[in-house]
Parts: sequence; C-alpha cells; structure tokens
Amino acid sequence: MISSIPPGKRMEYLCSLINQKERYSDLERHITSAVQKALVDYQPQTQHAKEESTSEEIRDDIMDFLGSL
Repeated sequence: MISSIPPGKRMEYLCSLINQKERYSDLERHITSAVQKALVDYQPQTQHAKEESTSEEIRDDIMDFLGSL
C-alpha cells in the first residue's frame, strides 16, 4: 500500500494517517464522555402499576355481577 505512493509523498501520507487517527480518537473520547454523562444524568420515569385490591375490598365489577344474579 505505501509502496504505491510516490517516494516524495510517503511522509505526508503517513502524517495524514496519524492525524486522522488522532481526530477519530478525540471524537470517540468526546462522544463517549457525552454518552456517559447523559446516562448518569438520565432519570427514567417509571409508572407503577395500579396496586391490586386487597382481599378485603371487592371490585365494583364483581359486585355488579353478583347483583345481576
């Protein structure tokens, strides 16, 4: 691959590859940091299921059924 680059351009090519790698590494660090911060700050909103009636309470629909008998 490098041998296909003209001899006078090889150093420039290698330097550009190193710079590109550094830019990608910086970008990756920034993205990772932003995602980690967002996950730390994230407060999920949960809805609790309606509590089941206790055994002492009789649901209205059951009472209506019993009343229709």
